[in-house]
Amino acid sequence: MDAASFDDKEISDEKLARMDPRQRRQYLESKVYREFKDLSPSKGQLDDSFFGASPPSIFVGRYGYPNVNAGILSPIEQQDTATYDAPDQWSAEQMPIEEIIGYRSNLVNSRNTVTVTDTDQFMDVAKEIAMAGTPVDIEVDLAKTPDFDLNIGERTPPFGPAEQVEEVELAENPSIARAVEKAVSDDEWKAEDAARYLYGKDLDTYQIQRVLSAGLLGEQENRRLVPTRWSITATDDILGKGLRSEIKDNQQLGSYRVYEARYNGNIFTIVMIPGQWEFELLEIKGAGSVWNPGSEPYYAVNHESYDGRTSYAKATAGAYYASRLAVLEQLRRLNRQAKVLIVREVTDQYWAPLGVWVIRETVRKAFENEAEPETFQEALDHIDTNTSVSMDTVRQQSTMLDGTQRSVTSFV
Repeated sequence: MDAASFDDKEISDEKLARMDPRQRRQYLESKVYREFKDLSPSKGQLDDSFFGASPPSIFVGRYGYPNVNAGILSPIEQQDTATYDAPDQWSAEQMPIEEIIGYRSNLVNSRNTVTVTDTDQFMDVAKEIAMAGTPVDIEVDLAKTPDFDLNIGERTPPFGPAEQVEEVELAENPSIARAVEKAVSDDEWKAEDAARYLYGKDLDTYQIQRVLSAGLLGEQENRRLVPTRWSITATDDILGKGLRSEIKDNQQLGSYRVYEARYNGNIFTIVMIPGQWEFELLEIKGAGSVWNPGSEPYYAVNHESYDGRTSYAKATAGAYYASRLAVLEQLRRLNRQAKVLIVREVTDQYWAPLGVWVIRETVRKAFENEAEPETFQEALDHIDTNTSVSMDTVRQQSTMLDGTQRSVTSFV
């Protein structure tokens, strides 16, 4: 991030509203950059050697694949750092963007350039951390003291400075769940089956994603590091497909259901419709927002019928698989199947990306707020109320509502 493009002077709300959307986003990001630079361990606390606890967390980059940067994330603090990588807790507490970035900006990425099949001492440590269920104390020697940085990506949570690692050692034996040990030790199990086994043992999606990213699941000849960005979506897709197979044997939902949630400028409306399994995610990004500098709203939609998709959901990408998993979890709880439409509107309040976990956790939280409208039109009225565009426009953009899925409109 280039924070130098703005000085330390605050910009008024009126001037901020008149700024070009790209400039506005850059200013807002640089404002947080300046604020959390003062809290960063590199601000007088960080040396080229330190002792700290990984939350536990690792990061595997994707550029240059199969030669990638792999790193261990840890702050320069000898305390319980579990909150530094806890999306479910952030969501439950409705933690604001600034506070999340405050935690994450203190995570130093002690990294090394490796091939995805490397098994050296550094990767051995990284893999043990990936398996851990609680923070792990480590000792780190870096090539030099890193400068403050804030690494922000659309699908992964942000993190702070990154620097080449010289040496890293575990200062304690990680606490590893028996189920993880079983899945990792069985190298004749397919990765999909191992991931679903761990999910069935109540491991959360974040730990499963870490273990998959560290190349610890699957048949031995196929094991390799998986870039974090890819492993997040892969985990959501694998677990979602497993749940979809389960719920398709269930009785169809007998009434309309609507769920709503808002978090950090993301507005979700979820409509469940009686019928066989079907799913759609429609995203709306307002005109002139930090996400869409154009003069017209931007729409992205992906859809699947009863038989599922045969291609990657390119338009909505990781958001599709994260939201679908959360929906399928709810249908399993209800012991039903249904047609499900999610409308997500992204507003200016969501001015810095935090990762695809925002979608997954906000949809999960939405199921705490249920309404049972009597008619299909009443269900759609909730979308009309929650979004800034007309319902006619939503219908035109939606595969499910535009008449191509006649089984839906037969309920009107």
